[in-house]
Amino acid sequence: MKTYIIALSLIVLFLTPSLLKAQDVIMKNDSTTIESKVLKIDKNVIEYKKWSNPDGPVYTINISDVLSIAYQNGEVEYYEKSDDDSKSSQMYRIGSSLVVDRHTLTKDEARKLLTKEQYNTYISAKSQMQVGNIFAVIFVGAVFWDCVCFARMINCNDPFQFSTWSDRLMLSAIITDISCPLWLILTGIGKGRLNWVVDDYNNSGSLSVAPTLIKSEMPQLQSNYSLGMTLKVSF
Repeated sequence: MKTYIIALSLIVLFLTPSLLKAQDVIMKNDSTTIESKVLKIDKNVIEYKKWSNPDGPVYTINISDVLSIAYQNGEVEYYEKSDDDSKSSQMYRIGSSLVVDRHTLTKDEARKLLTKEQYNTYISAKSQMQVGNIFAVIFVGAVFWDCVCFARMINCNDPFQFSTWSDRLMLSAIITDISCPLWLILTGIGKGRLNWVVDDYNNSGSLSVAPTLIKSEMPQLQSNYSLGMTLKVSF
């Protein structure tokens, strides 16, 4: 009986370490771990079951989110990350929005993908295009009012009313002349800067010229800003 107890104790002693290490440990990029039983490793995903619930559902995790897997036999498999893993897809510009994999990025998503300089340029360019769109609406409205004033003026027989509509036409024409260039300049600035963000993210060579507002460092100038052109070249 005593011999049986000793033999049983030795078996438990030798089996305990293997029982403690029987799970596969998945380490994620954020250093958190998942105690699991790995079932299948595909090209892009890993299928596993939670070690605490072996009869439960099958879970999946993207390989791009995994740093390493420590298997139950002691073998450790590492997944090296290249600098371009987060940029596997090309970015495009549609209007004032950035698109990756046919998905329009939100500001939070863009912040995660872009560098600080790229993100600040993206936010500024997006705002410039929105202001440009406001001037576009003003321009269209002013053109419509030009037509109304001109039609009323040529069909008016009363000199006083003629003069009134003439003044309105002149004011509307001034608004048209101001809003049109502001619309074109601001949207041109925004598009040029957004194109730079896209090209810089994709690491593709580009040459872009866009009108921009340049802050002057000369105190003798009455205005701190002046209109100029920017030339950006990237390789």
